[in-house]
Amino acid sequence: MLRQAATWAYWMAPEVNVSSLAEAVLGSADTYRLRQEIDMVSAGVDCDRCQEPIVFSSRTALQQSLNQLRKNRSAWAEGYRVVCDDCREAIFEARNQIYKAREAAWQTRLNELRTMPYREYLRTPEWQERRKRHLKSAGFRCQVCNAGDTVLDVHHRTYERRGNENYKDLLVLCRGCHKIFHREGRLAY
Repeated sequence: MLRQAATWAYWMAPEVNVSSLAEAVLGSADTYRLRQEIDMVSAGVDCDRCQEPIVFSSRTALQQSLNQLRKNRSAWAEGYRVVCDDCREAIFEARNQIYKAREAAWQTRLNELRTMPYREYLRTPEWQERRKRHLKSAGFRCQVCNAGDTVLDVHHRTYERRGNENYKDLLVLCRGCHKIFHREGRLAY
């Protein structure tokens, strides 16, 4: 009878402090043990993924789910508003598998970029995008003489990370400064 009263008070009277309820029922303020003693509730909320009733073990979890349902918008990238623990694990596992597959594909592509001939690398979409971003970050100006009304090259300071260059690996140079660098081995006369 005391367990039923505690269950009712826990779920139906959110103003009742859980520690106080645990003290009254168990003789100690052990809220974790209290939650083990009381019955869980489904509150008529079904998982959007598997359509099974969701069983809540805490008022906080119930309140969060009810708030999400009231907002009537997706809390998950997959389009679900509320999911059960089993579906949550399945979603995270599926996301992990997708991440691993994408990471493996990227590593394969990175290896291709690093081993292909340099002139071929310069024609890849990856390099073209990186080049465009680097030109934009330099304000479409030579980083040595500040010329902006001329042809600009993006020079590799190192080829160590080809395909995955760091910002500091690249330098925007006008054609003149670039020629000087390759002729003199330095960026100024």
